[in-house]
Amino acid sequence: MTNDEINTFRGLGKTARSKKSGLWKYLSKSIGPFNFNLLEPKKNDLSVLATDKGPVILPKLYRRYTNWSARNKASITSQNFQNFLAAGSNGKADVCFVTADFLANGVHSATHRTFDEFVVGGKTTKFEPDGLVFSEAPSALIGPDNKPITHF
Repeated sequence: MTNDEINTFRGLGKTARSKKSGLWKYLSKSIGPFNFNLLEPKKNDLSVLATDKGPVILPKLYRRYTNWSARNKASITSQNFQNFLAAGSNGKADVCFVTADFLANGVHSATHRTFDEFVVGGKTTKFEPDGLVFSEAPSALIGPDNKPITHF
């Protein structure tokens, strides 16, 4: 994303957050116990939207917590969640930047941080959803014809 795109989304988020509209009223800084009774809705079934009322955590954090929770339940890992985050997915920690630093200095000069730095004791987040920019592995967009999309 460009700096302008990031700032646009941050502005929209700030407005929604101040009104506590949408998911913002359910945003939680606490990471509660994992609910193994949750089910993924069937394709095109949006009925869950009427009953799912949070709490909400950042999607990347949720994915990491889901992975750890399943491994922990199956006794595949003895790590606590904080150490699991520090070790990273497939042995590679999630790299991120503080958004203000990223916007001011760019991807090449901003300070590289790791995601676990922004979680306390595996239980509490110390960041806002728009407060971090993640460095992701390169990817390709593939069209319905299974060919790479090279331009819009």
